[in-house]
Amino acid sequence: SQFEGAIGHFFKRNSNESWTKDGSLAFDLGVSLSISLFSSLLQSYTEEGTTVDRLENRVSSSPLYDAILATKRDSILQCEILSKAAGMSEVFPDFVEMEIKSLYKETARTVENENERFVMSCNLEGVNATSLKNAQETLMPLDTEDDSNDVKDAKFSIHRLLLLRLFSDVVKETLDRLFTEFSVLASTSSPDSRKLVDYNDLFTLRKICPASEDIITIGALQEKPTVGTDLDIRDKTIFHFSPSLALSENQRKQASLVFSQRSIMTDDDRRRQLADTILIHASSKTVGEMILVVDSEAIYVLKPGPKSSNYGTILCHTHLRNILAVAPDGQWLHIAMRNVRDVGVLIQKGNMALRFDSDELCQSVKRSIDECRSESKSFVSSSISKLLLSSR
Repeated sequence: SQFEGAIGHFFKRNSNESWTKDGSLAFDLGVSLSISLFSSLLQSYTEEGTTVDRLENRVSSSPLYDAILATKRDSILQCEILSKAAGMSEVFPDFVEMEIKSLYKETARTVENENERFVMSCNLEGVNATSLKNAQETLMPLDTEDDSNDVKDAKFSIHRLLLLRLFSDVVKETLDRLFTEFSVLASTSSPDSRKLVDYNDLFTLRKICPASEDIITIGALQEKPTVGTDLDIRDKTIFHFSPSLALSENQRKQASLVFSQRSIMTDDDRRRQLADTILIHASSKTVGEMILVVDSEAIYVLKPGPKSSNYGTILCHTHLRNILAVAPDGQWLHIAMRNVRDVGVLIQKGNMALRFDSDELCQSVKRSIDECRSESKSFVSSSISKLLLSSR
């Protein structure tokens, strides 16, 4: 159809374009139209007597599907170049993580063995024209500067790849479903049963796409432990420390007042209040000793359990990739972080200061964190390379 050819022409014409606001919005609208159109296209391709080979050939010759795959290949190539470019390779994994988190949200919950578990998914309907036309950033863009730069180009290439990868995956999934149905119908003698056009649900593209294991790893989408719950510390690397300072009586009263004045308490507020309460009581006993856990994905600060126990209560935690820098100063270790909220005397304005018993122990903690960060970074870079390879 002309409509199909027009959208395909748009993707091919703009596959190597640099980022602009209009170009980014136009791309998302193009994906939205493609998702809406493709179910109808598949249905129109399918007629009585159509075979698997004929349907497969018809889809592969579609100017829209061909353009989608070509644009995806161009995006893969651009991402491969950027991931190795000087001045970009160090931050490229961060950009991939950011774009994944912008697309994948907590959209569903499942119950496994009576335990509730969240599912991170990308809702392809979230990039549809109806949603975009009412979005505040579409109606009233905050930034009027439309010049491209390497950072915006990199993010745009990643964004295109992630969306087109999902689109091609759901099309393939739908085709596999149709091919299976063809095999069943081919063995059925009734002519009426061969009219696939009557089976509308067979042609529907899935809109909710759960994150795959590689997306979860690269995007740091792993389920996070809840503040206030216990963490088993057996077989983990742990260090004992003291928080940077004790709270004064006035500070303790102020911390309690902040939460008591809130009319609505979110789950995050309640967890932070719990952590602050634990810290307040610990601080009132001069300086409470805490436990720092360093593992392959995150660091945790725990309130120790009873002496004979093998667990501690989680006060706060953050992914290793949120750590910006680790600097020792004698017995003090300063950790600068992003994407973290203030927690009592532990974290203030993205900074955490921990006091250890000796300079040597402080240096040992820094080495442990640095080693885990380096291993995590290498693993994520390798995972991105595999993702690009598997997306071809």
